[in-house]
Amino acid sequence: MLLKHEKQSQRIVLDHLAPSDPKLEGDFKFYGPDMSYDAWEIKHNRLKSKEDLPLRNAPSTKDEATNETHPLKKPEPIIDNRTTLN
Repeated sequence: MLLKHEKQSQRIVLDHLAPSDPKLEGDFKFYGPDMSYDAWEIKHNRLKSKEDLPLRNAPSTKDEATNETHPLKKPEPIIDNRTTLN
């Protein structure tokens, strides 16, 4: 489970937990992350709940090395003349 204090944003971000099956609602041992995030924002020394946050990673110098900005080249086919298919 994600639980992270973001000093710059003044918030505590955490995974939103949901039951694995709607029939299990209320039985918290069957809850897990559902790929959305919630946060507690710190404002005026109080916590305020925010739900369903759109999280993005901070820009990084390593971004240039990702596949999104530099797609991988397709490998050349390997042709082996020593074998033939019948």
